[in-house]
Amino acid sequence: MSWNIRGLGKSVKRGRIRKLISDRRVDFVLLQETKKTSTSESEVRTLWGRRNMEFMAVDSEGLAGGLLCIWDPSLFQLKDCCSNRRFVLLSGTLLKSFDCVILNVYAPNDVSGRGMLWDTLIKLKSDFPNPWCLGGDFNEIRFIGERGGCSGREKGMKELNAFIDKCELNDIPLLGRKYTWCNAQEGEKWSRIDRVLLNPEWLQRFNFKLWGLPRTCSDHCPLLLMEDERDWGPRPFRFINAWIMHPCFLSVMEKFWTEKRITGSAGYILLHKLKLLKGELKKWNSEVFGNVATKLKEAEVELHGIDITAEDRTLSESEKNRRREVRGEVWKLSRMLERIWHQKSRVNWILNGDRNTKFFHVMASSRRNRNSINSISIDGVDMKEPETVRLAVLQHFRRQFTESWAIRPTLGGIFKSVTASDAFSDLEADFSACEVRAAIMDCDGNKAPGPDDDSMLFCEADLDQIVHIKRVLRCFEILSGMRINFHKSVVCGVGVDVEALLSCADILNCKVQGLPMKFLGLPLGANPGRKSTWKPVLDKVKARMPNGVVREIEKLQAAFLWGGNDQKRKVHLVKWAEVTKSREQGGLGIRRIKDVNSSLLLKWWWNFGKEVNVLWRRLLCSKYRIEEGSWIPLASVSHSHSRLWTDIITVAKHHQQLVEFYVEKFRLRIGNGTRIKFWHDCWLGSRCLKAEFPRLFSLSIDKGGSLFSFYDRRSSVEEWNFIFRRNLFDWEKDEVNRLVVVLKDAPPLRSNVEDCATWNGSAGCLEITILRDGVYR
Repeated sequence: MSWNIRGLGKSVKRGRIRKLISDRRVDFVLLQETKKTSTSESEVRTLWGRRNMEFMAVDSEGLAGGLLCIWDPSLFQLKDCCSNRRFVLLSGTLLKSFDCVILNVYAPNDVSGRGMLWDTLIKLKSDFPNPWCLGGDFNEIRFIGERGGCSGREKGMKELNAFIDKCELNDIPLLGRKYTWCNAQEGEKWSRIDRVLLNPEWLQRFNFKLWGLPRTCSDHCPLLLMEDERDWGPRPFRFINAWIMHPCFLSVMEKFWTEKRITGSAGYILLHKLKLLKGELKKWNSEVFGNVATKLKEAEVELHGIDITAEDRTLSESEKNRRREVRGEVWKLSRMLERIWHQKSRVNWILNGDRNTKFFHVMASSRRNRNSINSISIDGVDMKEPETVRLAVLQHFRRQFTESWAIRPTLGGIFKSVTASDAFSDLEADFSACEVRAAIMDCDGNKAPGPDDDSMLFCEADLDQIVHIKRVLRCFEILSGMRINFHKSVVCGVGVDVEALLSCADILNCKVQGLPMKFLGLPLGANPGRKSTWKPVLDKVKARMPNGVVREIEKLQAAFLWGGNDQKRKVHLVKWAEVTKSREQGGLGIRRIKDVNSSLLLKWWWNFGKEVNVLWRRLLCSKYRIEEGSWIPLASVSHSHSRLWTDIITVAKHHQQLVEFYVEKFRLRIGNGTRIKFWHDCWLGSRCLKAEFPRLFSLSIDKGGSLFSFYDRRSSVEEWNFIFRRNLFDWEKDEVNRLVVVLKDAPPLRSNVEDCATWNGSAGCLEITILRDGVYR
């Protein structure tokens, strides 16, 4: 078990460690950040809880750092060790036969310090060549997907990945959770900075799984590396490609297929022959083909013995012939073994001479770990035992493939027969004006009614995907009759080298384009904060721009109004602020660019609350750690956020009056109550219960509970079962009574309808013109 405990001073943390060691039967413990300037044996024994124990500790410098390793001496016999304030290295023998090295790592917070630590460990690898196992807090991620709500430094990631490659380590996949650390503050940040790294020899000997345990008394979660001893039952049959290399294989197959007689339909015969063939191949594999690795080892031993004999005397002719036979057998078995491991690893090698069997062992183990389903979650309950997982999967597919039986109604009476000509005349008739108008009126006014021009396709920088895109576009040309002009198309890469881009462009027969590029008349991928980026926008007077551009465009508007130009300035008879007022207020109704920009940004608030399951919303919620059920995209601002997203979430600061108008008109329509938050959302008209009853909210245990959960607990309309963290005072009970009175107006839930957002107005939905009127008010 590896855990950054963030200090061993509190008894709660020590008790938690002791319980984990006892419950999980831990044999080796790696603790980081103990914050102990000295560690006694009695303190360690209270953590371990068992009689047999050995330990090694590195004291902290004040309240910074500190490492502690505890292990069972009957499991691991220590032979050598070394340490500094950033790591503890233990070299010894595991299970009396496996020589290995175990390291407890606590990397520094700064990139340069981590780089020095990686260099130190790389140098130590030659002094301690046995297989390494590293566990601890590496304070760095490997890929950008291992961080949520914050950004990663590319240099630090590259250095960690380079260290892993140089030491030939494998990063064990984390099961049970995605991240290992959280700051647990407003604007939550998540990272996977704790990990376990193993050399390939560990993976060949042990079937390890790495589990992320619940995060309790530290901002890091404990990591538990354990061997998976669960019995998942018989393995599925797999055809081994190396069987084809055996000289008898094809004849055995042909003999079985021709001699086995089964009667029935063609499909039935094929099904049962394949089923019987599976058993025949298993039998042939064990009796004839045999264990390739064992046969190879025996052949190598025999070849080595003949070579030793040849060093002492001249071989006889029969011995020379035998050596040729054994050498050919070794070569053939080596190729078979290589092919078996290649099939298991699913890795394509480029050169025929690449026979790195160790590499294929590692890839096969990694693929098995990546593809295995170690647990499933049903209704929030994790199931890990094979029997419960089997039963849950069976029930799931049984529900999916079960159809309810229903008796079709019988229609009585006399029906007029319809001839074929009558039926075809109705189907082939021209569309009527009413049908066309109904189709147009059913279209969403905020969306395009058909395919768009100037489409953008996104894919990975992979030649196979490029070929698939080319194939799809060709099919589109054939089916639609329209021709795609590939010479006008461009391929653009983000983080892709030039040679790969040129290869993609050659396949698509198009040009290579870098960022920034022009798309629909606007610069794509350029810095929107620079004035130069918006030069074409200034020329065409378009919307959504920084303040400097806003002022320039409004100067053009004002000059046009009063007849001025670049060479001659006219006197402005009326203030621009008066001109931009509505006609009802004495202005000309000209919209200010800044107000239009704020209205467009605020429209994204409406889209965020209205469109629940769309891809862009799920992407933003995942990237910026926003709760999935939120109605307004409120999040902390960071320098790593995109410029557009920052403008969207900070529009309230720059145009408070407009946002107040939006909040005043924004309403929630109650459905099943699963998305609406009881305390946080304004679901009783414009009332927010959190603001109206702050004391009760602070005492509530279920602060983030949904409306459905509160409705579900009540025994009647006037008896709401609130759960508070302590007994209430008399004046607090009065607040509860007042809350119950307010809740008498609570509407009933509708189980078959989702909660949704609506606009308090005649249109029922938000439009830009409505926001413009809000600005004028």
